[in-house]
Amino acid sequence: MPYSENSQLPEAVRNSLSEADQTKWRDIFNSTYEGECNGDNACSAKVAWSQLKKNARYFAGWASVELVDRQGDVVEIGAFQKALDFFMASGASMMDQHSNRRVGSWINYELRNKMCSDGVERPGVYLEGIVFKGQRIYDNVWEKVCGKEYADLSIGADPLDQGKACSAKTCWNAVKNMDLFEVSPVEVGANQEASIEEVNVLAKNHDHIGDTMAEEPKPNPTQKAADTDGAPAVESTVAKSDEILTLLKGIDGRLSEVEKKLEKEDKPPEEEEKKEDPEEEEEMDEKSAEPAPDIGSIVEKAVEKALAKRMKGKEPDTPRPELKKNELKKSQAQIMLEDSSKTAGMGYKQISAIIDTQEERPW
Repeated sequence: MPYSENSQLPEAVRNSLSEADQTKWRDIFNSTYEGECNGDNACSAKVAWSQLKKNARYFAGWASVELVDRQGDVVEIGAFQKALDFFMASGASMMDQHSNRRVGSWINYELRNKMCSDGVERPGVYLEGIVFKGQRIYDNVWEKVCGKEYADLSIGADPLDQGKACSAKTCWNAVKNMDLFEVSPVEVGANQEASIEEVNVLAKNHDHIGDTMAEEPKPNPTQKAADTDGAPAVESTVAKSDEILTLLKGIDGRLSEVEKKLEKEDKPPEEEEKKEDPEEEEEMDEKSAEPAPDIGSIVEKAVEKALAKRMKGKEPDTPRPELKKNELKKSQAQIMLEDSSKTAGMGYKQISAIIDTQEERPW
């Protein structure tokens, strides 16, 4: 039925949209209820949410897919067909990981097939929901959904008709009928294909009750009027974008300077560029133009000079090569003195004179 004021709107609308957006939601609902939806509340609500979900903490994903889950259960799609309409009409509770903390509501569902990770297409339930605003627990859950800490969905149900079923490969517990009482965003769900796929990350992370229920700010009287085609003004958005772009360019420049500094510190000493004085560089060029000295020749001459000085006035300390080891060549005086037949008739003075006139000495 149509709503005459916002206080009559469903809890999900009042707890997730601002006062201005609630009015928009109500107007869309009322217009479609009398028109295209022909008195169908679910149809009118679906149309209204399709246009206002961008302003709410909206997300969507698979509540269940018909396969053997981690607990050995298969919730058949027929069980959802019997339970979902009553579940939606009863408030479609969204809990924080199956706790007693109600943090949101589910606003729409769709029965459709999902292409699973094993390449098999199976029937499933796709849910669209919103997280409330105005309390810290709501903010915490929304942050976990946006940050993918809560990446899956999990159902809370009371099985009414279930039993063992088997295939050629395995057996499972088949749930054919149930009462569905809540669906929760969780870290890891029992159904391995029940994952969150859409998140309105542009929605605010923190909203107080006053902010949630307050009317939208009135336009500044000095602000230019909107264009005749009804398009919103974009000057402030463009200015903000320019400011962000300038900031990013500044950050990029600083990063470039840091990278150059790190490259210089990592470069080996021999690779670093040396800053030299022009005069010193010219002097070095002149020196490099002079022929390099012959070091070998200088050393050879120095050695020869030193040996000549050392050997001046001295005989060799070692026998000459032509002599045998430990054998010295005898002089004429030694031969004469060793011949007793020649020295037998010589006197002391004569022998001494022969010794004093020797030219060659072995020592």
